[in-house]
Parts: sequence; C-alpha cells; structure tokens
Amino acid sequence: MGVAGWGLGRDVAVFGERHVLWHTGADRGEFIFAYVIPEAGEGAVVFTGSAVGYRAILPLFEAMGVEPRFLARLRARRRRASFPVQVHGLMVCAVNRRDFVLAAAALALTGAPAAAQRFRPTRFSVQVHGRGPDVILIPGLTSGRDVWYATVRAVPGYRYHLVQVAGFAGEPARGNAQGPILEPLAEEIARYIAAEGLRRPAIVGHSMGGTLALMVAARHPALVGKAMVVDMLPQPAGLFGGSADGVSPLARELGAMFSSPGGRRLLANIMGAFSPPGRDRRSDPDVVARAMHELAAIDLTPQMSRISAPLTIVYAAPDDPRARATIDRQFASAYAGTRNKRLIRIDGSGHMVMADQPARFQAALRAFLRG
Repeated sequence: MGVAGWGLGRDVAVFGERHVLWHTGADRGEFIFAYVIPEAGEGAVVFTGSAVGYRAILPLFEAMGVEPRFLARLRARRRRASFPVQVHGLMVCAVNRRDFVLAAAALALTGAPAAAQRFRPTRFSVQVHGRGPDVILIPGLTSGRDVWYATVRAVPGYRYHLVQVAGFAGEPARGNAQGPILEPLAEEIARYIAAEGLRRPAIVGHSMGGTLALMVAARHPALVGKAMVVDMLPQPAGLFGGSADGVSPLARELGAMFSSPGGRRLLANIMGAFSPPGRDRRSDPDVVARAMHELAAIDLTPQMSRISAPLTIVYAAPDDPRARATIDRQFASAYAGTRNKRLIRIDGSGHMVMADQPARFQAALRAFLRG
C-alpha cells in the first residue's frame, strides 16, 4: 500500500528520516488514536471508552518505546487537557508482533485495568433516559429525580441524566454523610460531565439544584453548553427577603439545633417548604440540615460574571400584580451582572413550578433546549 494516499495520514510529523502518520477520532464516550511509522514498520490503533481518552495514550506509548520526538509532541498536547481521564475500557491493535507484545507489556506496567474503572459518583446517583443531546436535571432540596419524570415524558428527543442527591428522598447519604454538601457536590457533577465525555450538556436545576447548576456553570464554563435555573437566586436567602450576611447567624443556630435528635425530629416536620408533598420524610435530616445551612450562607453573585453559557432563569409568581412586580425586580436585580441571560416568569405558580404549571414549564424548557 502506498503511504502517500493513505487516509490515516490526517496529521504527519517529520522527524529526520522518520514520518509519523497519525489520526484521532472521538464520539460520545469514545476516543481512538492510530499511528504508523512506515520507515520503522511499526504502529498501533488504540481504542478507549472515554471521550477524554487522549490522556491514557501517552503512558501506554511511553512504555512501548514509541518514537521519543513524537512522544514529546503528544506531551505538549496533553498539558492542555484540564481533567484526568476516566477510561472505561482500552484495547490496542498493533501492526506487528513486536508492537503487540510491547503493548501488552505496557498495559500491565501502566496499570491500565485500574485506570479503566468507571467513575462512580458518591454524592449523587444518575438515571439516564432517552436519546439525543445531553441534558442534566438536578432536583431541589429533599427532592428526588422523580420530580422530573413528567417533564422527561413531555419533552422527548434528549438524553436526560436525572440526578438524585445522596441523602435526599430515600437515597443513602454515602458521600454526603458528613462535611460540606454544595461545593463537593458541584465538583462531582463537573467530574461526571468530564468522565462521561458529555459535550457541553445543558444543565437544568430546580431550587438547590439551580444553585448547583450556577456553581458548575461559573466554575467550569468550558463544560456547560447552557444552563436553566428554576426559581432560585444566586443568594438563596433572598427568596425570603434576607441576605447571606443577615441569615448566617440564624443558619448557625439552626445547624446547632438540628444536630440533636430532637432538632432532627423538628426538621423532619418542617423541611417540606421546598419539597413536593409526601417526599420530605424520606430524606436524611442531617444531610438536609447541612444543606440548608449552606444555602442560607452562600452568595454566588460575585461569580455570575464567570458564566459564559446562555442562562435561562425561570421563576414563579403569584397572581397578585403587586407581588409579581416585586418579584420581577428581585430577579432582575439578582441576575443583573450575568451575561447572555433570559428571565421567564411563570404566573400562578408556587416554588414547585414543574408541578404547579407543568405545561408552561415544559414549553419554557422546549424553547430553552432548542435555542
């Protein structure tokens, strides 16, 4: 076969008398790397089960003893990747017996089976429904993923990743059993996006889920294609007419109170304020208390300018015109520093917009996802 006309040679690197012809390919959750050095009669095709599998290639090729100058070029490219690779599976096809033996040895030396373990979140679980562009749905405080089921059925054509926070709605607390909730949870959602090879998915979050959506979009802008926040402010205390500074002392007192058995029983009776009927009692009071404390104290307003993805804010309003005007001003002011935003008010709704006005919310979601 003549090398000059071979389709593999999308990229050609020349090192003295050696030519390295190489090509890469990627799809959702997959990455393939192929190279051949005609003068040396060597080459390989590597299949990985990760869209960021590029970073698994270098250790393998180093152990195989591939052309050092070519490796230096690959190292320079790898430095631009921002997340460690999570490889679900790895297979090497070599062009000759020598390279096959070297590849097999390299897999053993680099510990590829350990790297091939799939990332499993500890702070939330995920159910995936449907086919199409990726959409991550995050429920609010004490809610489970089932708050999204009707929406998923009504708005088909997407691959939905339904998150359920550990410790809420019957989910064991696992990684949320102690310590902070919000920041580690947001970071783990970002890691899930990278590990699964999702290409700038849409993120939709209700209430506390909206806070998490804002955190991911602000701190990892390259990962998010667009975001929708449902009835939540950058400073959640503002929903009650307060501020993080003003509410923090109360939040500390509540945290201390809810740390006792009696306080947890009290919390179990009152934590339905943000939840659908019948679901709140299945949540872990300790996890809920810590999440409430963090929501009362957090203010993401300074981070809103970091969000580069289009942001849609859906918020609920009662039928009273004066109350609607107040809420309009509140949301407009809260998101004033956010670029590329759209505010959508849904009248005649309480906090659970998806349940109170399902048709209007679904219409807003369709427009958001198509935009």
